[in-house]
Formats: sequence, structure tokens, C-alpha cells
Amino acid sequence: MSGGFEGIITETKEKYESHICYIDGVKCCADEARFGGIVIETIINDNFLITRKPYLDY
Repeated sequence: MSGGFEGIITETKEKYESHICYIDGVKCCADEARFGGIVIETIINDNFLITRKPYLDY
């Protein structure tokens, strides 16, 4: 894999094609960061994203 990211459903190990995800019950949008890593944005409503935070999983 060179760039990008992929989602996996934890319980079934199936690929998940959407950028929409839920973290602790909060609807979020995941995307790749400009220089690597993943950015998670909280979705307030279906038209508005807030709180860009890098998510590091080491």
C-alpha cells in the first residue's frame, strides 16, 4: 500500500469503504493527513465537521 488508508470492521474483519466512523458513539469522519497519518473530524451534523485531530496508533 502506498498512501491512503483502509477501514476494517473490528468484529468481522471485513473491509469498510466509508470515511464515516463512530468513536465512543460519536459520529466522525476519517481521512488521510497531508504528510501521513490519519485525521479524525467530529461530525456535528451531516454538513459540518469540527476538531481536526491526528490519530496515532502505534
